Amino acid sequence: MREDFETASVKRQDIARLAACALCVGGAWTGAAYGQAPYPSRPIRLVVPFAPGGGSDVLARLLGPRLAERLGQPVVVDNRPAAAGVLGADIVAKSAPDGHTLLGTTVTFVISGALRTGLPYDSVKDFRRSRWLSCRRSGCCCTPRCRLKR
Repeated sequence: MREDFETASVKRQDIARLAACALCVGGAWTGAAYGQAPYPSRPIRLVVPFAPGGGSDVLARLLGPRLAERLGQPVVVDNRPAAAGVLGADIVAKSAPDGHTLLGTTVTFVISGALRTGLPYDSVKDFRRSRWLSCRRSGCCCTPRCRLKR
């Protein structure tokens, strides 16, 4: 019985030492963060890879002012329509990974990554989803003579 108590005591001491080391190391890591400029330190660029006036553009322009108000920096909507959104996504993929360049895209981003080869970026490795901004349904229309069923 005494042996179990001593073993437990040693384990507690080891845990206490590890916790003390973790606090010291954690303090060193967080100390480095204090030297950095607060986010965002400059205007946010929101790249919309579609033409002005479309659904994605309207959503970006509605959310831009609210985002700017919350972050304390202007949000600039940058429309870059071409190649089903590939051009805009490429611009964001090649930008500095500091959170100042965002991509406002749709499901075409996922479809392009799955169907197209030779994209100038990796849809999985070069991007990280931050937030869902909206959810839209899509549909398919055809003539009344079409034999498609619901």
